[in-house]
Amino acid sequence: VLAMGNMDLGIRTDRLLTMRIPLNPQRYPDAARRIEFLQELLDRLPAVPGVEAAGLNTGMHPLGNWNTAVEVVGSARQDQRPVLVHQVSEDYIRTVGIPLLQGRLFTRIEITGKQHFALVNQSFLRRFLADGQPLGRILRLPQLRSAPFNATDDSFQVVGVVQDTTNRILANEVSPEVYIPFTITGIADRLVVLTKTDPATFANAVRLQIYATDPEQPATEVRTMEAIFNEWVFAEPRFNLVLFSVFAGLGLVLAIVGVYGVISNSVSQQTQEIGVRIALGADFRDIVKMVVTTGLKLLGAGIALGLVAGLAAARILREQIWNVSPFDPLSFSLVAVVLALAGIQACIWPALRAARTDPVVALRLE
Repeated sequence: VLAMGNMDLGIRTDRLLTMRIPLNPQRYPDAARRIEFLQELLDRLPAVPGVEAAGLNTGMHPLGNWNTAVEVVGSARQDQRPVLVHQVSEDYIRTVGIPLLQGRLFTRIEITGKQHFALVNQSFLRRFLADGQPLGRILRLPQLRSAPFNATDDSFQVVGVVQDTTNRILANEVSPEVYIPFTITGIADRLVVLTKTDPATFANAVRLQIYATDPEQPATEVRTMEAIFNEWVFAEPRFNLVLFSVFAGLGLVLAIVGVYGVISNSVSQQTQEIGVRIALGADFRDIVKMVVTTGLKLLGAGIALGLVAGLAAARILREQIWNVSPFDPLSFSLVAVVLALAGIQACIWPALRAARTDPVVALRLE
């Protein structure tokens, strides 16, 4: 939970309102009509009081996007694994708060002019462009030549590098990303709005701008970015945390009961020995020390075996522990200390009972 709360996700999660704008293919049958509507909407939104910026994308961080193969012209490191392709407006990067590391972002003229420029993230550099300067390099998206796009030019020049962002739910590894102008295909349908205050309160105001652009155009999946992260990113790790905590608590209780039962049984079997020791002069402290020492030996062996088993189980649970190393010395140390303290408490009561044994009664039992 602490790791999730403190992790740099690469994008802002506060003050962002998101929604989907599903354009009807009968009303907007071609890219030109879709682009006209979306551009007019983007022009209207900054005039809404309290709206700082607005952007478009074909998908949305961290829910993924279009996956397709990419080719880097002149690179010896060709890789057929797909990358994420974002089709964005000029203000999308600034709206969601992705830092620019090299070069520049898209301009309005480049977006409206359908210029074939691209931005890439750090993971893209490591996979495809580790052999040289990324700015100015040419990459190709061959799928754009296929239906329904049928583009005559699938090449893009890299003009900027942005920071890695969380782009695959619950994945510890960031996927390579390419950002291109949404006007190339006109299929962007995800609107992201940056507000000055609580984004949920701007839902109606944004809808009004959509209706003003087209009275028959609906908006769906209206929610804040915080709600998206809570629902899609943090929900499963938090559920796993609660589930593991419940089973860990039950395991601790069973361990305490088991230690208590073993020590109690051991004390009952040594009743005569304890009576003899007391009769020969052993005091209260000696008997308690003897019983607790026996319990600590068993406890130490159990903790050692448990740590070994825990290290082995950590490999299996690696995928269930979101962005946290399963081999955490601090966690294993704290678990060992908690088990040791619980085990000592389980040893004390049988030890105290043994120390109060009447030697006469103990000897008569035999």
